[in-house]
Amino acid sequence: MVWGTADHFFELKWAYWLVETIPGAQRVVEVPDGKLFFPDERPDELVAALRDFWS
Repeated sequence: MVWGTADHFFELKWAYWLVETIPGAQRVVEVPDGKLFFPDERPDELVAALRDFWS
């Protein structure tokens, strides 16, 4: 689960809840100061987490 830590709509606690709830989810990757649209604004950080997951 890749999650922005500064999102005003989706608190970080929900990322940890999702990891506990979704079968197969393994961990939370926190993106410091990331907000709702961090994948568009900071794609390199998302890609790094995806590559780590796929390797």
